[in-house]
Amino acid sequence: MFCFSIGRAAEAFRVDSETRFENSPPLQSTTFLIGGAFYDFIGDNGEIIFFDPQRDTFTLIDQELRIQTRVAASETRQRISLQQKALEGDKNGYIAFMAKPTFTMEFDEAAGLMSLQSPWIDYTLSTKPFPDAETAKIYFDFCNWLCYLNTRTNSNPSLMARLEVNRILREKNRFPESIKVSIFRNGKKLILSKEEKLESKHEISRRLADVDRQRIEKATESMRTFKEIPFLEYQKMVAEKHIPKK
Repeated sequence: MFCFSIGRAAEAFRVDSETRFENSPPLQSTTFLIGGAFYDFIGDNGEIIFFDPQRDTFTLIDQELRIQTRVAASETRQRISLQQKALEGDKNGYIAFMAKPTFTMEFDEAAGLMSLQSPWIDYTLSTKPFPDAETAKIYFDFCNWLCYLNTRTNSNPSLMARLEVNRILREKNRFPESIKVSIFRNGKKLILSKEEKLESKHEISRRLADVDRQRIEKATESMRTFKEIPFLEYQKMVAEKHIPKK
């Protein structure tokens, strides 16, 4: 089990995020990044994701159901990478693009504004430079690992495009303070093409407070005490929890 400890300042920090899908209520999340490991908390009582680089595993924890499951991290990354290659020649142009996205970029470094355009998905980002290279590496490693996991659990091909966005941001050494996404599943060329919108905001903090340590300790305790079940069973139970009762 990963033991929580804080080394150098660049090795421990938090990122607070707010994501809004179309007209849905905003989804809050807090991520604690400690070296190569991370704890990702969805809301106050939502799912917790723990990534342990030493054991090469994701641990998914449902606090309400008091259950957990573990997923092999490298196997998940390999699975998504193979899926990308398999989908590059898909007859559906949207899916093929998401498997191997390319963007036209405009970047105003002084203002921190970046625009990534394509026929299928656009990103408008407000960015700022990272304080140091190590913090940037830890952050983008987290973003990529979470992208692999989310692609596997949600089976959403558009999530794969974020890997290319992460690569561009890392190359420019920019932290995304806000991201606006416009998705065109039928392409932009159609007059009646529907646009799906997603917006997220992110804030990075260089210090962890006592309350942050307490949340981490509680999550670690949950991994010691909650029932561990297979991944597919975990997904089924979590999905059934959200089905409205008649």
